[in-house]
Amino acid sequence: MYQTVGQDAIEFVAQALDVPLYRKVISGSAVDLSSEYGARDATKNGGLEGDETEDLYSLLSTVKSAHPDIEGVSVGAILSNYQRVRVEHV
Repeated sequence: MYQTVGQDAIEFVAQALDVPLYRKVISGSAVDLSSEYGARDATKNGGLEGDETEDLYSLLSTVKSAHPDIEGVSVGAILSNYQRVRVEHV
């Protein structure tokens, strides 16, 4: 789900905007391929532990802890329902 095109430039974008940059290696894979995405609790909904969406949840939890005033996320997944559903779930 996560693309790496242009990731080398993201540090420069963060510097230019004078904003912190948070990154995390994605260790999961696409475990749940359905059009909907279930609970974050891996004991519910077929065992989602190891799904790449959980890596995104973990990263955004770290960001939210460091910046509790953040209220939203901007995503470029405008043509992919698969990606949109997972980001909305997180």
